[in-house]
Amino acid sequence: ALYQLIDLLKQTTSPEDNDKRLFRALAKAIEFMTSDGGDPCLGLSWFLMHLARSLGFSPNLRNCVITGNPLPAVPDTTLCFLPHLGGAAPEH
Repeated sequence: ALYQLIDLLKQTTSPEDNDKRLFRALAKAIEFMTSDGGDPCLGLSWFLMHLARSLGFSPNLRNCVITGNPLPAVPDTTLCFLPHLGGAAPEH
């Protein structure tokens, strides 16, 4: 997952980029991914959402990208981020 982060940054940024929010998000993702109990896949997905936003693509987090129904507001509902569809959907 860390190598994927590095590859994504190499492909989407240039050495002159100075997006401090993006690099703070990168630092948080790496810290989470390498911490005890950290989930590399979750950290990578979280960073992908920040990267997409910094590139001008805001994922749809209000409605299910499969059904169009509003996403549940229940905090313990598991959502799946589906970058190829541009947003999230409840896990099922």
